[in-house]
Amino acid sequence: MPNDTYFLPRSKGQISDLAFSALNSFARSIGPQWIAGFYYFTMMQVRPTKESEWIDQGAGIGLGSYKRANIPEGYIHQHDGIDYILQIPPQIWEQGKLGIIDVDPTVGGKFIIL
Repeated sequence: MPNDTYFLPRSKGQISDLAFSALNSFARSIGPQWIAGFYYFTMMQVRPTKESEWIDQGAGIGLGSYKRANIPEGYIHQHDGIDYILQIPPQIWEQGKLGIIDVDPTVGGKFIIL
């Protein structure tokens, strides 16, 4: 079971319309036993094409899925009928001034905390 220390309670956190659009699309592609969510990662590498070199993007916020049965009570958020979670360490979350997850305009597929 995931460590609930890093789940933000449903009273915290918002997501921008652009971030919600990505979440919504992803959430509709997974089965009902799963729940989509934003999570913090310490390192990410991407490769734009098979022929390209890997590019290190460092730490950030990504989109993933979790078994719904493993989410502790009180941590499932809802927006426009879509359930989701936020699994971000408190010290990372507090770096954002507005408490909103948005799409990083400098790196596609990565999210930021405003």
